[in-house]
Amino acid sequence: MALRMPEATEVVAERLARRAQARSSSGSLLVALSGIDGSGKGYTANLLHGALEGRGVHTAVIHADDWLTPPHHRFGRSPTARHFYENAFRYDEMFANVVTPLRRDGHVDAIREISGRSGFLQRHTYRYAEVDVVLLEGIFLLRRELLRSYDRTIWIDCTFRTALERALERNQEHLPPEQIEHDYRTIYFPAQRHHSSRDAPWERAGIVVLNDERLAAPARPGEAAASAA
Repeated sequence: MALRMPEATEVVAERLARRAQARSSSGSLLVALSGIDGSGKGYTANLLHGALEGRGVHTAVIHADDWLTPPHHRFGRSPTARHFYENAFRYDEMFANVVTPLRRDGHVDAIREISGRSGFLQRHTYRYAEVDVVLLEGIFLLRRELLRSYDRTIWIDCTFRTALERALERNQEHLPPEQIEHDYRTIYFPAQRHHSSRDAPWERAGIVVLNDERLAAPARPGEAAASAA
C-alpha cells in the first residue's frame, strides 16, 4: 500500500488507532518508521503522533538516532558503508531498556546513557505510562532480523537527490556543505543501498509513504531510492 504525504498522515493514523484500540493485551502497538537518511522519518513520526493523540490514542515517539554508537565505533578506522550498517546502532540496549518494555507493558520508567550523533554520553529519562502506540523511527529498522519485533512497518520513500538536499539544508552536524555531500555519497547512501540489497525494506513494509515531490507515482520496489544519486 503506497500513500502520498500529507494525506498519508490521516489515513495511517486512523488505521493505527483502530488497530491499537482493538488490542486485547495491555501492551502497546509497536510501529517502525524507516527510510533513507533525509527521507522525513522524524517529521512523519511527529505528524502521526499529533494525529493519534488527537484521536485519544496515547503515543510515544522513540528516536533510534539517540542510540547511535560513538563515532569511532560506528564509522571505524577506515569508514565503509557495510561497517556503518552493521555498527551504527545499539539495537540490543534500545530494545531491552525501552522499546520492548513499552510494547509489552505499555509503560517504562528508565534512565539510560545515550549518545546520539554527537557521541557524547548523556543521561536521558524515558518515562511513559499508558501508551497505546509506540512510533520507533530511524534508518535500518527494517533489517530482516528485526521485523518480528514490530506490529506494523512503514517505509518513508524518498530519492537520494532530495534526501541530500534536505541534509544540506538542515546540517545537523554543522559541517561544511562539501563534507556533508562527501559523507552522504561515500557512507550513508552506500549503506542504504546495502540495506536495500540485503533486507528489501521497501517490499517488506506494510505501508509505503511517498515523501518526495520527485516521486510522481508509486515506484516499483526499490526504484525510488535507486533513482537519484
